Amino acid sequence: MAGEEDAGRAQAGFRALREGRAEDAIGALEAACSNGERGCDTYMYLGIAYAMTGAYDRAISSLERALALKPRHAGCMYNLGVVYQKKGYRTAAVACYEAALEFDGHHQGARAALEKLGALQPRGRVRGESDRAV
Repeated sequence: MAGEEDAGRAQAGFRALREGRAEDAIGALEAACSNGERGCDTYMYLGIAYAMTGAYDRAISSLERALALKPRHAGCMYNLGVVYQKKGYRTAAVACYEAALEFDGHHQGARAALEKLGALQPRGRVRGESDRAV
């Protein structure tokens, strides 16, 4: 029963975040984490909620926890890049966006962010990608 309650807290947090209620999402997701619901998505959405409230250091910590559970999660890596960019850490943001695009070559958010930062080459390649056929 406790597992269902924890999952319910996480789901309530996800729902609150979708509805733009970041503070409510933080409360529900923190409760879920403290009661054992520590999955990648829970930490990722908690990080997004923290970022929405301007708590960037907490956002980074939560997103890094999510990535520790699922290191090649493109969405999580992208959101970490967003937070770094908001903090003014361009180099770290670009590295995250590039990694997100490496994990998912169709990640539109990462591609758009790299284009906006001038870090995507004209034909859609990320800096450092080779012109050679593989």
